[in-house]
Amino acid sequence: MHIGFHKTGSSSLQLALKGHMQALKTQGIEFLTLGKKGNSSSCVDVSKLGEHLAFKVNHRFEELLASKQNVVGTTIISAEHFCFFAAERILSRFAEYVRSILIVFKLSFIYVGKTCRRTHSKSRPPVALL
Repeated sequence: MHIGFHKTGSSSLQLALKGHMQALKTQGIEFLTLGKKGNSSSCVDVSKLGEHLAFKVNHRFEELLASKQNVVGTTIISAEHFCFFAAERILSRFAEYVRSILIVFKLSFIYVGKTCRRTHSKSRPPVALL
């Protein structure tokens, strides 16, 4: 399961995986996707709950898993919306489906100059939490 936070290159990864699905299958790797571009965020419902947003995995996640053809091998699922579930207690709900989870995020900082305040976003190497 790939969880790519905002601005971490998730779309590029998903497009590459989608474009190489057949080559991956020959290596025993299956990329499951709900979207034309490789993103499966549509299996997460997002709704407004007062001042906050609420997130819930919907029936499409089960449909995505049901589309799996490999009995053995590696299966990859990628969705930016999975980042809403990044707390360990929430991710544990995926334990029955997933053996490892890759979380990619970008660290940002604020740089204050002498004449004006500027906000810079500095990319650092992705950090993987498995």
